[in-house]
Amino acid sequence: MKTIQTKFRLFSVLLGALALGTLTVWAATVCVINQKGKQFSQTDVTVKVGDTLQFVNDDDVAHNVFCADPGLTVNKFAKPGDKTEIVTSQAGTYEVRCAIHPQMKITVHVTP
Repeated sequence: MKTIQTKFRLFSVLLGALALGTLTVWAATVCVINQKGKQFSQTDVTVKVGDTLQFVNDDDVAHNVFCADPGLTVNKFAKPGDKTEIVTSQAGTYEVRCAIHPQMKITVHVTP
């Protein structure tokens, strides 16, 4: 009986290790977009569902990260040095803006 329990525990450990390895392979990526000089560092990005967009305010003024689309809703005030993270959950094309500086905009393409 002990041999069966030992084999079952070993199998469970191996299965757990395999699951953790699979999670690492499928881990989402982070796309960093800087805000500096009253503009986004990129005007167009493509990411996958589950990826994280990280907006970093490297400017000496406050900014806002804003998108009203239900697929990528965000409205976050960002002081200098702040980071705003958005995890993408729905495929589509979205326009993200700074509500304080209307010339700041970026198009985000989220693929399945």
